[in-house]
Amino acid sequence: MIPDAVIKYASDPKLRAVLPTTGWRAAGFITLQAREGSPLITMEHEGASDCFPNDDPKESGMNGDRYDVIIIGSGPGGGSIGWSLARTGKKILMVERGDYLPRERQNWDTDEVFRKARYQADETWSSSSGNTFRPGLHYFVGGNSKVYGGALFRLRESDFFGVHHSDGISSEWPIKYDVLEPYYQAAEDLFEVHGARGEDPTEPPWTKPYPKPAISHEPRIQKLSDDLIRAGYHPFHHGGGWTRRHSAAFAAFAL
Repeated sequence: MIPDAVIKYASDPKLRAVLPTTGWRAAGFITLQAREGSPLITMEHEGASDCFPNDDPKESGMNGDRYDVIIIGSGPGGGSIGWSLARTGKKILMVERGDYLPRERQNWDTDEVFRKARYQADETWSSSSGNTFRPGLHYFVGGNSKVYGGALFRLRESDFFGVHHSDGISSEWPIKYDVLEPYYQAAEDLFEVHGARGEDPTEPPWTKPYPKPAISHEPRIQKLSDDLIRAGYHPFHHGGGWTRRHSAAFAAFAL
């Protein structure tokens, strides 16, 4: 499928993308440049455009465009890679099939977002048993991060080994948790994850504290956490990529 939107990441804020293909509609180009001393980025949206109305690659300028890196998808993974490479001076193209999520009142309506699946991909997939389902995917600039709750858990060490479930076998990974631990840490630093080490009894090994302290519970959630502790459970503040202006009541996870 031909993507519908293209994002350009570049270390030079004056550099602008020329799409290396024909017939794409760009939701807009974005140039990312890291701020000094901050993991944040500045973003400039240049607006939507029909890039190439014809299908002649020679007329489109396709032959003259070259990129050092092409990233497919602008979700949390692709976005993180793009941010990491933005200051290297490399010429990087990010390709995204979706448009920008419209800013509207329904953004904040959980019934619209989750039950009615207002922003979910209008696709039907088939399972290995032949059953059909609508995938929980959201094709937007930013990918599924546009509708997720900010929860950023690390996989546990046992997740990397083969596990027999009632519905089948989860295959063993070729690498184990210790290989990815530094990258988990880098991702938590990038997303400024809030949390508290040592509260979660299933927490895998870590080398550094969370970059931001856990967000305090609101009174009702704090009482629930205290009650669970008295009942012998282990509630904890789970890691999340939030800021205080986005926080409301965060439930404790009980084990």
